[in-house]
Amino acid sequence: MSGVDGKALGLLQVIVAAAIAGLVLLHYFQEKLIFFPRGVSQDQLRQLKLSGSPIEELAMMMLDGTKIKGWIAKGPTAGPMKLIIYYGGNAEELSSMIEDRGKFGDWSLVLMNYRGYGESEGSPGEKKLKRDALEIFDTLIKRPDVNNSKIVVMGRSLGTGIATYVASQRQTAAVILVSPYDSMLSVAQMHYPFLPVSYMLKHRFDSAALALSIKTPALMLTAASDALIPPAMSKSLADKWGGPVTMRNIANTDHNTISFRPEYWDAIKHFLAALDS
Repeated sequence: MSGVDGKALGLLQVIVAAAIAGLVLLHYFQEKLIFFPRGVSQDQLRQLKLSGSPIEELAMMMLDGTKIKGWIAKGPTAGPMKLIIYYGGNAEELSSMIEDRGKFGDWSLVLMNYRGYGESEGSPGEKKLKRDALEIFDTLIKRPDVNNSKIVVMGRSLGTGIATYVASQRQTAAVILVSPYDSMLSVAQMHYPFLPVSYMLKHRFDSAALALSIKTPALMLTAASDALIPPAMSKSLADKWGGPVTMRNIANTDHNTISFRPEYWDAIKHFLAALDS
């Protein structure tokens, strides 16, 4: 065998070894690639109690015995609460959303941390988070202080897959999706084109497969410079949605800065106002 052939064989062996290593890592560590649980400190919790904000602490026991904790940040309304149930991104602990409650007008925010996030017990996974979301929804609609005809589900990034799932299973007034994807498989294939992720991905969050059955109106907000979930991927989901869709592309923002612009909040404000008209 010539020296050139030997080098080529060696390079091929390195490439194969790297591919196998990548497959192993993706298979065993994909939870760590998809979910980034964040805790909440006791000091943060004390500051929330001292803030004077109208907050109700929530603790719900799921059917499997896992305790999920969070808050309702209440809007200024004398009657039954209009609710926005918020599902966060993959590294989002939801106490940080409480300070944004005023940007949603007279709607109240339900902020239940995923399993493993904040003070919620357990560990996250697609099936568990979807099951929890339905249990939480069903618990909330039984409350006499909730207006069941005014419940909006809102998801950001990872959470758009959960919001879409809930909208496909329960009656909601509307859906707000921030940086939505058509499926987690599409996201994985875009970022790891050299790996057979279709055979390995356990958490697929296939929103596109559910979209046509959802007749609820949706607001979809995208960041013009989003490299993680490009607007084209969100448009793919919008094209499959069964109900009316309003899309807003926020200029000069990326995946993490989309909510920094006033246009983002204006779009949400106008969308919510239309639900009351």
